[in-house]
Amino acid sequence: MKSDHSIVTGHFISHWGVPTAIRPRNLRGIGEFAILEFAPRGARGTWRFATNGMSNYAQSYPDGLLQVRTELFGCTKQHAIWVDDLLAAIATYPLDYSTYLSEGDTIDVGQPIDRRGSKLTGVLLAPPGVDDPETVGLVGGISGNVLVHQVVGILPEEAEFAKEHGGKRLWERLAKNGPLLLDDDLRVPVT
Repeated sequence: MKSDHSIVTGHFISHWGVPTAIRPRNLRGIGEFAILEFAPRGARGTWRFATNGMSNYAQSYPDGLLQVRTELFGCTKQHAIWVDDLLAAIATYPLDYSTYLSEGDTIDVGQPIDRRGSKLTGVLLAPPGVDDPETVGLVGGISGNVLVHQVVGILPEEAEFAKEHGGKRLWERLAKNGPLLLDDDLRVPVT
């Protein structure tokens, strides 16, 4: 029987091809964990970075009756190794804050998401973007299935919009602008 890690890797390979790098990490509370990196390929001119191992633990809803397992991915125009740290921090967020992650959630990072000079200071958990098929969003073949959320960088004005109108409404507006990249802070803010 295939391990969950092999199934997750196979899922991403079926969408983006063979990873150009697999970087294992040790994350407290998660166990086996890695960031998979996928270089631009064919018509897709952007990089993909995906977690593999976040789904090792089940996140519980507040009522305790429902549990969810997730993995994450983010997209960039340039090769951006800093995305590894961002995805790893989000992967441990449910453990650190005794919560769960779901589509439409926003997280205020409190600093530039690249830890340098990006104007993007928050993230939105979204469905697969316009450059990816919807099938990226669900890994089957694993007990209970695994949801895959795209991590989208957001501007402070967009975080405020999400507080007022919700993350799903923000996503609807952002998705109209084409692919949303973690290293693209030059776009006009959605308000």
